[in-house]
Amino acid sequence: ALTQRNDQLLELIRVSERLNRRLNLDDTAREVVKSATKLTRSDRGYLPLWDPIHHMHYFVATENPAEGVETVMNTAMPANRGLAALVQEKGQLVIIPNYQTFENRIPGLLLECYETAGIPLRVGDRHIGVLVAALADPERHFASSGLDSLATLAIQAAIAIDNAQLYTDLARESEKYRLITEKASDLIISLDANGNLTYVNERLKAVLGYEPEEVLGNKFANFLTLEGQATLTQMIGRLLNRVVDNPGGLYETQQNEVQAISKAGAPVNLEFNFGFFYQPGSQGKIAGIQAIGRDVTARKRSEENERMRMIGQIASGVAHDLNNVLANVLGHAQLLKAESEDSDVIETIEIIEQSALDGAETVRRIQEFTVQRMQQNLDVVDLNAVVQSTIDLSRPRWRDDAHPAGPGQGRRIAGSPGQPG
Repeated sequence: ALTQRNDQLLELIRVSERLNRRLNLDDTAREVVKSATKLTRSDRGYLPLWDPIHHMHYFVATENPAEGVETVMNTAMPANRGLAALVQEKGQLVIIPNYQTFENRIPGLLLECYETAGIPLRVGDRHIGVLVAALADPERHFASSGLDSLATLAIQAAIAIDNAQLYTDLARESEKYRLITEKASDLIISLDANGNLTYVNERLKAVLGYEPEEVLGNKFANFLTLEGQATLTQMIGRLLNRVVDNPGGLYETQQNEVQAISKAGAPVNLEFNFGFFYQPGSQGKIAGIQAIGRDVTARKRSEENERMRMIGQIASGVAHDLNNVLANVLGHAQLLKAESEDSDVIETIEIIEQSALDGAETVRRIQEFTVQRMQQNLDVVDLNAVVQSTIDLSRPRWRDDAHPAGPGQGRRIAGSPGQPG
């Protein structure tokens, strides 16, 4: 008996050490079931866990040559059926002398089990599952020392399984967010307090042409233009020097646009939302920076093109008006020059003429700068047709002026035939 008890204590110590090193739920559950069968010298072992959302137990591990965990996991164990439900209700160790005659058993489960013991796994007031051990020989019975060891194991197992569940849930959530981050259409980066890159997602390859491992550990400023470096330094420096009223866990976001340099050497405009994490109790000391950015180079180019288009339209209108004014000045200057015989006047007129030509040249350069040159479509024009069209269009006006007294009462015009001039 002493030897058996010593073996049980050694097994409890061994399983305790192993459980403390395991965080995977499946591995932890299998380890608990194996130890339960060893401590109780049983033939069968089961570990159903409680699902508080669906109000049922489900198997995570089993030691039974007659049925594998894949079989029992497909069977629902509602809250009011089976040994697990009874143990949960009682909240203590329950022993079924013969499971084959257990009136509340679930058909198809716990095959070839006779005397069966179930003990609850609890963490505080929470029920997390049941640890079950069973004997396959109807003539055998549990020893009290084995049941005592099972109770001790249940305490350790409950804590280990709860930790494993929390770790598994955390790992699952971390993996979900990792996939979301890696496949995001935006560039996501993390910096430490010194501005070194500690994380970048796969989007970096499409945006800047670098593989993540090429930039990790380097300063983010190394991949920015001088203007971008100044923006980043100014932003971080301003926050490092700010006074924080609430020294608790702080989070602040700020939007900035920085210009980076791609691996090929091309400038890339990046619009970032920077999130600053502060160390609790540090009066605003930055612990890290998270940033989500997108490439706005195409947008900036489109905005610049639109700006130039608007400038071009304005310049084109101004140039048109100036050309009309200069043409008027030039035309009158040339008329005066043709009619004048005074050399001093002609010299002055030539200065006016040259000034008008210089102004026209300046207007032409403005049009070239804004890429808004006026299209000059030259066609052959029939002047006779133009004159005839002008006469037809203006006929109502000059006809009324010529016949103010109505039809047949035309006004006599000086110099007309038959009248003195």
